[in-house]
Amino acid sequence: MLNKIKGVKWKKKEGPNGPNWGETRLDKLGPAMVSAQGPRTMVFELSVSISEGQGKIFEQAQFDDVLRAQFSSDTKIRKLRGVCAEDAGRISGSAVYEVTLKDKNPIFAFVSTDAGGNSPNSRTSGFDFSVQNEARWKCSEPTPEPPKKTVSARPAPAAAPSPQAVKAGTRLFGAWKVTHCEFYLNDQLAPIQNCRLNSELDFRFTPDRFEFQIQGRDTEVSTAPNYQDTQNWVDVMDSKGKTNRFVLIAPDKAYFATNKKDNKQTKFYLTRVSQLAE
Repeated sequence: MLNKIKGVKWKKKEGPNGPNWGETRLDKLGPAMVSAQGPRTMVFELSVSISEGQGKIFEQAQFDDVLRAQFSSDTKIRKLRGVCAEDAGRISGSAVYEVTLKDKNPIFAFVSTDAGGNSPNSRTSGFDFSVQNEARWKCSEPTPEPPKKTVSARPAPAAAPSPQAVKAGTRLFGAWKVTHCEFYLNDQLAPIQNCRLNSELDFRFTPDRFEFQIQGRDTEVSTAPNYQDTQNWVDVMDSKGKTNRFVLIAPDKAYFATNKKDNKQTKFYLTRVSQLAE
């Protein structure tokens, strides 16, 4: 069925049953990448990602208008949550919507934009569409609400910090798939056709293991990895002392860049495909 979506030029097949990712062009936003997640017989999520320097990045204040512009006028769109409290005042942020097309069941949209990294044109904006309101789209802190007038009362004791926010590296835990890549020459983004994924790349992060798999090769396993968590990225040091930096651009999107060689560098973009089981 994905092959029949108008306006998407699919680039890679996921096995014999369907496409994995492709390219499209959005009205007023320009070129974008489309990726599909799910088992081979069905799709649960579609992600549309816009890279700075190729398409038009949008900001938090534009979320409502940009999402509305992607659908016909008879589509019902309801905001389920706005920008999270932890993203207030930052460039990076996200919001969640319920989208109901005429005569269809609702789908759910996670709209996000990010601040990017240190490289030029490293920002991305995009949409994730799912058949359900994903638990991972929740804010780690409650979305602020307008103050209410209430009778003076003794303040409640402050809640203890969430254990998930304390342990370093937890934002990476789970399985990730590389969806596409970008090639840089002299710190300038080169045409996307210069960067090709010739094989499938997968990562898996757990508290005691770091796994990297290239299609057709044995999985590289590193035990007892060291996670160094910061506001914008997570550094993962394997058992051999090698460190890889994974820059978080959304709750379920990240990238890592290779070391520069002859002023050349490749940036690989990842999407989380499963959470770490509790």
